[in-house]
Amino acid sequence: MAEHGRADRREFEAYQAFLADAKAIWATELFGDLKRTAEERQAIGPGASAASVADAVADHPAARTFAFLERRLQALKYTGRLGIVPFLQRHRADHAEEIAPDLPDGLLGLDPELKLPAYYCDVDVHQQPGGVWREDIGGLSYAYGARGTTGRQVTGADGRGRAQTLHTRFADLLGEAAPDPGRIADLGCGYGKSTLPIAEAFPDATIDAVDLSAPCLRLAARTAFAGGIDDVRFHQADAAATGLAASAYGLVTSTMLLHEMPPSHVRAVFAEARRLLAPGAAFMNLDFLPPDDPFLAFIHAGHGERNNEPWMATLARMDLPTELAAAGFRDVTIAPFEEFDGALATAGRRWRLPFTVIAARAA
Repeated sequence: MAEHGRADRREFEAYQAFLADAKAIWATELFGDLKRTAEERQAIGPGASAASVADAVADHPAARTFAFLERRLQALKYTGRLGIVPFLQRHRADHAEEIAPDLPDGLLGLDPELKLPAYYCDVDVHQQPGGVWREDIGGLSYAYGARGTTGRQVTGADGRGRAQTLHTRFADLLGEAAPDPGRIADLGCGYGKSTLPIAEAFPDATIDAVDLSAPCLRLAARTAFAGGIDDVRFHQADAAATGLAASAYGLVTSTMLLHEMPPSHVRAVFAEARRLLAPGAAFMNLDFLPPDDPFLAFIHAGHGERNNEPWMATLARMDLPTELAAAGFRDVTIAPFEEFDGALATAGRRWRLPFTVIAARAA
């Protein structure tokens, strides 16, 4: 890389670090200001709801500033001269192997004839220009952007010396639900951030990872190949119609997928997961559902609106136990998930995504 390119990267990294620091202030100090405003206006208490909290604080500068910065900081992360998308467009040649990797046969199966669902194409989710599918840098842009979205990424080491992230924690939970699954289907695998920890946690399993985005799948496959992981196959397909073998899987999982699709597609994914699973096998989903706390539910609803994630609200309104039972599942459990030790204790003191595990077994 020429000196000009290195200088550009240093400036980009400094700018993105500034945005991350600004978001940390937003998540703590501005969050606290907004919560105090809600308390002063007696918006939090018996009978309160996300809607009533929103009505109570809507005209206050604390609410307006919080909302403006949440949306604007996310937009600035991706756009402008030092945004992720323009930076990667300038440095496309430096990332050629991640964008268009040279892979062994059988690792990655793309379907150029696949028709992407309208809901997937109509909204630039997370405010990422072009989404994760339109440009060949979409997967890499998503990977860069995710670094500052889900909060703390590394939380120390686990008992096996691994760097512990929310994905390794979820993979460990999968191991408790399905100790010896044989075959695993990872639905909505994205750029492999969920799939690769699962592969490490289940070294004797065969994994089929599915996603709609060709750019994400190329990056996922390249990362797996570079890491010597050879028991995963990546497929471009809809999670609602994977084309994988019926009743062949001991575990089907998704990570932050269900809130990115409308209810009709969620139901179709439930039906497809049941088709894939052997009787008694586990269906495990890590996603987001609003907390019972009305203030935190208000924060969650606003996040969905401001981050271009319109289906967060519809997932929250679905009767998931009933929907899963109708799809052929039993033993449904819905429980909070800690992305790091003590995360739930911070929920009322700073902004965090309300991670939730939605689990069931094939009847």
